[in-house]
Amino acid sequence: MLLAQLFSFSAIVRANENVQSPVVNGYEVTFRYVGTGEEQSVLLVGSFNGWQTSGDKKIELTKESDRIWSVTKTLPDGKHMYKFVVDGNWKPDPLNNNQVDDGYGGKIASLLSVNLFNNNASSRSLGTYKMS
Repeated sequence: MLLAQLFSFSAIVRANENVQSPVVNGYEVTFRYVGTGEEQSVLLVGSFNGWQTSGDKKIELTKESDRIWSVTKTLPDGKHMYKFVVDGNWKPDPLNNNQVDDGYGGKIASLLSVNLFNNNASSRSLGTYKMS
C-alpha cells in the first residue's frame, strides 16, 4: 500500500514539472521533446549536423520518462536551426517559440543561439511546457 502511494506521489510530482527546451548553458545545449508516450524514436536534426537522420551525424534523444525525450550536445558559437524527427515526421520544437523559415518550402524550423560572449552566463531556456 505504501509503495503504491509513493509511486502515485512520484507521478503527481512529475506531472507538475516544467519542461524546458532548449536550455543553453555556455556551449552545452539540452534539447527536450514532450510527446504523447507513444513515440518509438525521436531524433534531433539541424544546421549543426547537416540535417542528417542517419550515419555518424545522427543524434538520438533518450527517453527520460513516459513522455519526455532529451539529449545534450555541445554546439559551436552561432545561430542554429533545428527540428525533431519523431517516428519519421519532421517537427519544429513546440517549446521554442523562436522559429524561422527553414529555407525548404516554407517549413518552420526552431532557432537557437549559442553565444561566445554569453559562455559564462547562467543557463537560459527558450521555452517551457507545464506538464499536466
